[in-house]
Amino acid sequence: NEDDGSCYYSEDITIEILLDNLDSFVGEVIEIDGVITVAAGRLRTNFTEAFLQDESGRGIILYSSQLDTSFIRGDSVHVVAEVDEYDGKPELIYSSITVLKQNAEIPVEEISISVFNTLPLQYNYTFVRVWGKIISRNEPRPGNEGTNISIQDESGEVTTVRIWNSTNILYNDVGDEIINDELDSLLQVGRIIEVAGIGGEFSSASQLQPAYATDISEKLEGQIGDFGATLSVFPYPFVPQLGEVIKYSYSFPSDARIKLRVFDTVGRLITTLYD
Repeated sequence: NEDDGSCYYSEDITIEILLDNLDSFVGEVIEIDGVITVAAGRLRTNFTEAFLQDESGRGIILYSSQLDTSFIRGDSVHVVAEVDEYDGKPELIYSSITVLKQNAEIPVEEISISVFNTLPLQYNYTFVRVWGKIISRNEPRPGNEGTNISIQDESGEVTTVRIWNSTNILYNDVGDEIINDELDSLLQVGRIIEVAGIGGEFSSASQLQPAYATDISEKLEGQIGDFGATLSVFPYPFVPQLGEVIKYSYSFPSDARIKLRVFDTVGRLITTLYD
């Protein structure tokens, strides 16, 4: 721009290039492509931030002065935005977002907790996936609008999974009622889980923020196979008030890993019969 000396970047720019050369880009307007990993309003409803990630494996904040819900997770988008850094956070203040494709593959970085802890700045605002055993869980309380779950992997490293009430993953917005009994059953001390979410830090410690219930799942060892395992249950349904008792039998190869569990009708774990 001859009037103010600003530049408009339209050549191929990845988020990695942008972040590694942030000082050179701040204040400039760029065009960039990527996939929405978390839509605005999920990680605290008063936040207008969404998150963009591309094939470089890095993520960045998309910012608007007002809550914009016109694009959702999985939208492949073309963004025109001014590069900014606010309170140490790199962000794109966008003027336009064009959806190129819906239901695109969500880019995610598969890393260990130890790598996540060693390179925190690299994974800030990036959608990553880790796994670990739950070693503690703190529930929401007044002034703390979410649940903190500590997980530890085989290296002994620990990180915090922060589930904001605004996501409605586990609790309602107020934080006084569990609305996902099945996930509540999974998120118990001793269970091994996989978690995907936006990387960050809080009080100088690593933190992972899932935004959707599908971001959390049980960590399965090995692969689900087709090895002739059988399960027979009779009668079904059964009426315990009439003295009926479920009879069950099962079989599986000697080299298989089997977990046989009983859940109630709303998905809560009742007991483990075999592991």
